[in-house]
Amino acid sequence: AVARAGVAIVSGLARGIDSIAHRVAVDEGTPTVAVLAGGIDGIYPRENAGLAERVMAHGCVISEYPPGVKTRSDYFPRRNRIISGLARATLVIEAGMTSGALHTAHHALEQNREVLAAPGSVFSQQSAGTNRLIRESAAKLVGSAEELCEELNLLSLGTQLALGRAQPPGGEAVARESAAPAVATSPEEGRVLRWLEEGPLHVDEVARRAEMPIHEVTGALLTLELRGLVRQQEPLTYLRTSGAGR
Repeated sequence: AVARAGVAIVSGLARGIDSIAHRVAVDEGTPTVAVLAGGIDGIYPRENAGLAERVMAHGCVISEYPPGVKTRSDYFPRRNRIISGLARATLVIEAGMTSGALHTAHHALEQNREVLAAPGSVFSQQSAGTNRLIRESAAKLVGSAEELCEELNLLSLGTQLALGRAQPPGGEAVARESAAPAVATSPEEGRVLRWLEEGPLHVDEVARRAEMPIHEVTGALLTLELRGLVRQQEPLTYLRTSGAGR
């Protein structure tokens, strides 16, 4: 929903949440910026080279390093200050205690930017850093894409359209034309959607039934929520929306 509202997304082209954020943005035709920790002629990780090409078609890939500079681990924390500096707000999802996302959140706070965090399972080490940000009041808790838009005062007409709160002029016909069921774009998303056919489920129950690691489930749910295929009924409990084809 956030991407469909036209909100530009800034991230680091890394594996996991970064890749998901960029992919959703380009799929929705939303501007997105990838900030690298090395020269722009050396995409890291290499498997994201194709994604980088798609990002450049909808936004840009930037770096403070000149071409030819190889990616180094100590460049990532420095790179993260650019990500937070370019953004109005930083959203942290699935950050362990040593995650680079915590560096980004720290930079955002120093830059007087807003920091938001999506809570994760208390049993997952990959959510320990995220939950700590919330516990220490360093980040505001957001439980859905709609809450994120509300927190950032993004509920313009365009955002309301994306969230289904308003219709465009002559919108009934437009709505009908775009009402074709959306589908999952990865096997993980498909497995999660299938289990949610039975009704609302907690993320831990989805992981148990689908026999998937919790981080894969939460990643799939994030993408599905951004696409408007699922929504949170209550914290960490999701259900399918009417837009999800069955």
